[in-house]
This record gives sequence, C-alpha cells and structure tokens, in this order.
Amino acid sequence: MKENYEQRSLAWLYSCLQGEIDAKEMLDRNTEKGQDFAATLKREAPEILEKLRPARDVGSLQKSLTESHFAEINSEYQRLKAKHEHRDPYWCSLVGGPASLRKLANHLSWGARYHVFYGPWSTLIHGFDASRFLVALPDGSAGFRLLRDPEGLRDNASLAIWFVNNGTRLMIGKFVPEEKLNFINWESGINQRLERLDRFELKHSVLP
Repeated sequence: MKENYEQRSLAWLYSCLQGEIDAKEMLDRNTEKGQDFAATLKREAPEILEKLRPARDVGSLQKSLTESHFAEINSEYQRLKAKHEHRDPYWCSLVGGPASLRKLANHLSWGARYHVFYGPWSTLIHGFDASRFLVALPDGSAGFRLLRDPEGLRDNASLAIWFVNNGTRLMIGKFVPEEKLNFINWESGINQRLERLDRFELKHSVLP
C-alpha cells in the first residue's frame, strides 16, 4: 500500500468528489435521486421540501471524474459498485485495498488504536451508548448528565490533538522534510496550550 500511495490518495479524492455529486443530485429534482428524495420529504417533512433549494450544477464535478489520472480509479469504482448491488464502494477498498476502515487500520498496524478510539468515539457521537449520560446521585437515585456535558472533554481533546500532530508530522516528513524544524516549534506551542487545557477545571451539571 505504501508503494501506491498516489493512487490511494486519488481513490480518496475520487470518493470525496463522488459523494459531493451524490449529495447535489439528491437536491436536484431532475435526477432520479432527487425525485426519490423529494417524494420522501413530501411524505415525511413537507415543510422542509418547500424551503429546499436546488444545488448548483454538478457538471464540473462530473467532468473532473473523467480526467485521465482518475481513469483506473473510475474503472475500479464502477466494477466494485456493480459487484455489490450498486452500493458505493468505500474509498480504501479501491486499488486492491482493504474493504473497511477496520481492516485498513489492521493492515497499517493501527488496529489497537482503531478499537480503542474509533469505536468509543463513534458510539459517543451517534448516541448509541446511554450509559455515559447516567450518574448515581448522593441519595441513591439516578440522574442524567446534560447532552453537552464536558465529561471526557480533556481526554478526547488531547487524543484528537495527538492524531492531528502525528498526521501532520508524517505528511511533512514525506513531502516537505525541510519544514521539520518549523513543525517542531509549532508543535511546542500546541503542547503548551494543551497543558493549560489539562489544568482547566470542568463543571458538570446533572438533572435528577
């Protein structure tokens, strides 16, 4: 995978463009996707349908996908889409890559990080775990934390910063190694701010 990172980067970009096209077509009632979406809105939320504005023309985006550097990616994308009953293939499955983020993480020796961080964060963001909102009150009854309770904010912020710094370091090392010293100075400033965040006192609110 490291040997064909250019093609893999193009696969990611291709999928991003395809996703943007799909989203815009869904707002265009002249397309099949747009007609289906409009029918769903009319049935479920007609007040939103009345306010809906069509997206800009997607012609330029569609044209960009026909450029020569996307030729191999496009062929593979269409092949996998047809194979899987017209479901859009995940970007990392293109160019012979793993079929999911989990498999990609394992392949890159980031499997442990995936299981420790991605699962809990995804569960938190999508609201799949109600237990984090429950808390025992001094009288033995149960209470609920507020939706935007800051519990875990420091830890999550620290981990997110670590991921950003690590990714930036890898990108600089690969493409602009002469900027390593500037990055070290920049990262030092970020770490100082992170230390202040660690000392920040968080207050929690609970509803009985």
